[in-house]
Amino acid sequence: MDHLEPSISRTRISSILDAGDARVGEHVVVGGWVVEGREQGRGAFAFFKVSDGSCPAALQAVVEAGVLRGAPLARLTPMGTSLLLEGKLKKPLRNSKERVELHVDRVIEVGEVDDAYPLHKSMTKPENFRDLVHLRARTNTISTVARIRHYLAYLTHEYFHKSGFFYVHTPIITTSDCEGAGEMFQITTLFSQGDGTIPRKGDGKIAFENDFFKRQAFLTVSGQLQDVMNYAESYIQYLCKGLLEYCEKELEFMDKKCAENGTTTTERLRLVSSTPFERISYTEAVNILKDAKEGMFENAIEWGNDLASEHERYLTETVFMKPVIVYNYPKEIKSFYMRLNDDQKTVAAMDVQ
Repeated sequence: MDHLEPSISRTRISSILDAGDARVGEHVVVGGWVVEGREQGRGAFAFFKVSDGSCPAALQAVVEAGVLRGAPLARLTPMGTSLLLEGKLKKPLRNSKERVELHVDRVIEVGEVDDAYPLHKSMTKPENFRDLVHLRARTNTISTVARIRHYLAYLTHEYFHKSGFFYVHTPIITTSDCEGAGEMFQITTLFSQGDGTIPRKGDGKIAFENDFFKRQAFLTVSGQLQDVMNYAESYIQYLCKGLLEYCEKELEFMDKKCAENGTTTTERLRLVSSTPFERISYTEAVNILKDAKEGMFENAIEWGNDLASEHERYLTETVFMKPVIVYNYPKEIKSFYMRLNDDQKTVAAMDVQ
């Protein structure tokens, strides 16, 4: 093994596999962890698959014993071994499922794995990884979710940038005054020592007539609920379209792992990205739920109660069969800062179901 810098820069495995046999004949350097490996031909050569976390699939590599200059091939095959390899991309044998494989010319680095390495092929359930937080990113499921989350964050910034928004860091509410930096703003329900200078009426109440707004004013959100609903719908659809474009391999993996009500993740993303959302008021939603078959829901349906998960799923999956935006909720079940509507009973709030 050569403990030297590679002669060329490292190539992501995803770019090799995405190209298929188009890159056959190229000389590349790849690095990653062994997913599975085995010796063949009585130790004459070894096959192993290497994953670098750039895609769900792994690259098959072939190394002959002579490449290691006397070192045993068994050093390379255990699951979890980290490798930096240099070699040539070739077409595999006809009966192979792979479109391309790496024939190793040089093993640059080997990070051997301890016998107590806890990850193994039989560990398939997510709960098995709860105590292995530092290692679970090497599993296909967690690394796939991480890549999807990366693109969701990227698409979020891209969407709002294209929509004319700016990303800013606002002051954070904290009880820690580090080096006096927290004294610029103060949040309290009590007035400061300047309370005595506030003009008051004869009955002791504050004279808001002298204030800027001429009356008591409160912080509120925008009353332009239509714009909020438009942005919510277009933002979600933008994310769905982006995932379909950037995460094809990840979605194929997730489709094999899970399907809800016979519908794959990819199918749901296509539906959401291409279908206008239904928009109904809270009152309309309650009326629809009350018309449902008796005994269908465990949670009571009464005007003024918040919608339970089973209610939301009934609206989206049974009634409309697409995403639903519910707006104008009762003021008692929404935050205090929501704008009060003219009916004095509901507020300008919305939720996407």
